[in-house]
Amino acid sequence: MESFKYDFTLEHKKSLNPEEQATIVRAFKNYDKNSDGKMDKTEFKQVMVDLGYRKITDEACAKMLSESDHDKDGSINWPEFVAMMIKSKGTNGDRFGKIADGTATMEGHGAKHTYSLEERSTFARSLNFILKTDKDCEGRIPCSPEDDSLFHIFDDGIVLCKLVMSIDEEAIDTRAINRGSLNVYQIKENLQMGIAAAKGLGIKMIGVNSNDFINKVPHMMLGTIWQLIRLKFTQAISLKNCPEIMRLAEGEETLQDLNKLSPETILIRWINYHLKAAGQ
Repeated sequence: MESFKYDFTLEHKKSLNPEEQATIVRAFKNYDKNSDGKMDKTEFKQVMVDLGYRKITDEACAKMLSESDHDKDGSINWPEFVAMMIKSKGTNGDRFGKIADGTATMEGHGAKHTYSLEERSTFARSLNFILKTDKDCEGRIPCSPEDDSLFHIFDDGIVLCKLVMSIDEEAIDTRAINRGSLNVYQIKENLQMGIAAAKGLGIKMIGVNSNDFINKVPHMMLGTIWQLIRLKFTQAISLKNCPEIMRLAEGEETLQDLNKLSPETILIRWINYHLKAAGQ
């Protein structure tokens, strides 16, 4: 049971329409991770990062928090958060919309790109599951799904190489991966090796290069990470690994017909098969 209410004053309502009020409530719940009705300095900094201030320092963040922390208790409470969002709306409306609806906007390749915070979180959780026992990824995995750690764990190329190898262990010779204290040339070697191997698996990486991972360009990285995670989780969906899939054949479909279906199509059929069996 929540111990506080998400109320808006009359002055707040003059600046916010009902839809904006609802999105602010969702935003506060999204960043108030412990649901105590307050946002500490760590949670506040993540708001700033997702507003687009990726390089904000702890000192700058502390100053901004102090400016919004009117009662000076070291945290941002609900009324202070609403006031901050109204101010953000007035000075930077596009960022206000993105932070409120659960997305973040970043600049890269000369344009602005938006990505979903839920997407970022899901990918981080997936990587934690896939690489949880990989010794080479210690110190990077597990990564936090609550902030932008996902973009930082790829900056030396090791995680990218190991993600590719989780799909096909022969795609990269593990002896060729540079480890330890790396210089920029060794980092680029790792990234280029991982990118080349990913392309060999059929991953589409138009315009993606090592600099996108070094400079942490979100939309280029997420497009690559998504394809690799998708391939990892769907590679086992086949008749070879699960002969029982033959039960999902429809009408006059043969074994050859089923082999032509994409893993996603087979997965959808599997879900529908069990829903029907359960009377849904």
